[in-house]
Amino acid sequence: MKKYFFYSASLLVLLGGSLTACSKHDRAASEQEQAGRIESVTDRIAHDAVEDIQRPIGKARALQGAAEARLDSLEEAQDE
Repeated sequence: MKKYFFYSASLLVLLGGSLTACSKHDRAASEQEQAGRIESVTDRIAHDAVEDIQRPIGKARALQGAAEARLDSLEEAQDE
């Protein structure tokens, strides 16, 4: 009877240890996936922020170009 109890306890310890080892591996993979998701969301937010900053700058440059072109055409008209 003691032998049966010893083998049962040993088997239980081995199975429990192997299940714990597998769950740590899955947890590490899950943490890596989560880190990858966080990085992609951060990149997307940074890209959107850069676009939000560059959009008004581009509009201002376009308006400046149009204003300079209009000024040049007015100067040419004045010279004639």
